[in-house]
Amino acid sequence: MVPLHLGSAAEFSTARAFLQQAGYNETNIRARVRCDSLLQLAEIPVIPGPADTLQLLVKLFLQGTACALAETEGRIPEDVLTTFLSLGLLSLTDSGSIYGTVLLTPTENFFCASDRFTTPEGEQRLIDEAVYPSSSPPTQRFLHFVPRDPARSVLEIGSGSGVCSLVAARDYGEQVWASDITQRSAEFAEFNRQLNGIQNMTSLQGDMYAAVEGMTFDRIIAHPPYVPVRKKKWVFYDGGEDGEAISRRVIEGLPRFLEPGGRCYCKTLGSDREIPFEQRVRQWLGEAQQEFDVLVVQWDEKSPTHFFGELSLDSEDSKEDFANWMQFTKSNNIRAFCNVLIAVQRRASERPVFTVRRYFSAKSDRASVQWLLNWQTAAMQQDPAAAILNCRPRAGRGVQLSFKHQHRDGQWTPVEFRIETEYPFANDGLLEHWMPTLFNYCNGSQTTEEIFARLKAEKLIHEATAPKAFAEMVSAFVARGFLEVDSFSLPAAKE
Repeated sequence: MVPLHLGSAAEFSTARAFLQQAGYNETNIRARVRCDSLLQLAEIPVIPGPADTLQLLVKLFLQGTACALAETEGRIPEDVLTTFLSLGLLSLTDSGSIYGTVLLTPTENFFCASDRFTTPEGEQRLIDEAVYPSSSPPTQRFLHFVPRDPARSVLEIGSGSGVCSLVAARDYGEQVWASDITQRSAEFAEFNRQLNGIQNMTSLQGDMYAAVEGMTFDRIIAHPPYVPVRKKKWVFYDGGEDGEAISRRVIEGLPRFLEPGGRCYCKTLGSDREIPFEQRVRQWLGEAQQEFDVLVVQWDEKSPTHFFGELSLDSEDSKEDFANWMQFTKSNNIRAFCNVLIAVQRRASERPVFTVRRYFSAKSDRASVQWLLNWQTAAMQQDPAAAILNCRPRAGRGVQLSFKHQHRDGQWTPVEFRIETEYPFANDGLLEHWMPTLFNYCNGSQTTEEIFARLKAEKLIHEATAPKAFAEMVSAFVARGFLEVDSFSLPAAKE
């Protein structure tokens, strides 16, 4: 049974105003205690700072502590306390103590209710259909990297607490639909919608796209379960035997539900096999795959031995489980597991499509993802010779050239040239011996065509090299962030 109750607009307004006035937000909480995630507060017995309303709210809603009713006197006004009890955010134990029935996490300046991990008595307990907290590191990462350019209609699949839909409704979506397979999540998302006063969001219950059959969207977002499992554990956790089952269904539905020009963002776990993961994502699109661009951006990767070794540690028979997982790895020819953000775009008009893979760095952000999608789309829509030859390329910000020298015949001779950047993504590569001169000429003062003529005159490139081939090479350097042009300047890198 869901502990929360949908109250009146006045009750939600009272609760929201009190939480705001109490300074119940990430900034104020983190100013009192250092933590990577607000979920860690449950493991900290005492929160530093004055014994004020903020500390009381942290105890009730983040630490899961049952407090004496007397502690609320002077900190929570009687009408607010009545409202919290009426909405089901707070409840009383048989002994008269008061406790938070849910985790109530301040996230992105929203208040997001989700299921507790413990009972008021401190016993570990999490039901099968538990609603996952908005402050979890994976959810925070998804929110950080999903682009927020304007969208007319947004669908979130597997919405859980609804936090990603709340952000979409506030920041970039004209109308947002939040759908989840469990009725419990749908009810939590609706409660959170009303608690935060969001009007342009609809909470729905249904498996995958079932609740929006017949509709189409220009933005679809999903942060589905992706942990490989053999036995059912939690809805928010189980990603099928290979971890890709739910994500695959998200992508398979795009030909029916994503509008031309629309984009889908999905954070998940993927695996490289005989076919690289980004190519398998393309295959999931089926017969319509030539209408879609596929971008996969990777955070990290683990070998199957490392990944399944960690996964087996929590099982009752870890040795047998690990052996079974390794057999599964062998039969599916899994070479590596990778944490990724998938971006799939449906082309708006007839043109070639692209399949690209990149790697996040510490400086990457959502602007990096949006920039690359925009660049690759533009590059596919026109001839590189026409688009690039008249541009004035310059070195990307933060790009580094390094030279490796070898001692020969009494002197140091350059033998290797490497180029590197961390923005918009982590990229590096070896250059041919003449290319450092190319990058030296790319200072924004000359067009690509002028640089081409200059290199040819200096006999640094072969006489037979065509302008189009040279433009395509420069275009490839732009796509990797080594060079930039005015029409596609790189966004400012995070320091």
